[in-house]
Amino acid sequence: MMDNDFNDRDYTDEQREELAKFIEQLEQVKMLSLTKYEALFLSDSVTLLMEHDTQEGRFQVPARTIAPRAGIGVPLELIQKLGLAVVLVTEPESDDTVDLPISISELYLIREVCQSYAQINDTPVGYNLLRKVYKLLLESDLRERADFENLLHEVNFDLEKFDLENFKLEKNPLKIDNEESNG
Repeated sequence: MMDNDFNDRDYTDEQREELAKFIEQLEQVKMLSLTKYEALFLSDSVTLLMEHDTQEGRFQVPARTIAPRAGIGVPLELIQKLGLAVVLVTEPESDDTVDLPISISELYLIREVCQSYAQINDTPVGYNLLRKVYKLLLESDLRERADFENLLHEVNFDLEKFDLENFKLEKNPLKIDNEESNG
C-alpha cells in the first residue's frame, strides 16, 4: 500500500505495527498459473479504476461503466499484468499457460470477479480460478491442516484394541542414562 496516511492518525504503536504487518502481508507476491481462457476471462471481467485528486482527498471511479460481467475496477498495474498474461498465453508458441506474479491484494481483487458458474467453451474458468486463488490465499492454512491431518493419521484411536490393563508407562521413556544426562 503506498498510502501512509495511517501515520497521521491517532493510532497506538501496537496498532501501527499491526497495520504495517497487514499491509506487508497484502504486498506478498505469489505465482498464479493461468490458462488462455482464464487470462481472457479475467481481462474481460475487470475495468480500469481511475484515481482523481480533489482538494478534500481522493476518490476513485471506473474508467467505464461497470457492466454486469465486468465485476470490479482495478488499478492500472493489474490491468497491465493481465494484459501481459493474455499476450503471452495467446502466442502461437505458448504452452497454453502463463505464470503471473501477483500480490495478495490483487488476488483478493481477482476473487471478486470469479463466479464459479462462469464457463468458456465448456471450460469452468470461474471454478478453476476460484480454486487457484483460494489455494494461494489460504496456502499456509492448508499446509497447517495437512500437517495436522498427517499427525492424526499416525494416532490409533481404536480404544477397543488398546489393552489398558497391561499398559505401563516407563519412568524414563527416552531411556537416557542418568549418568549421561548429568554430564
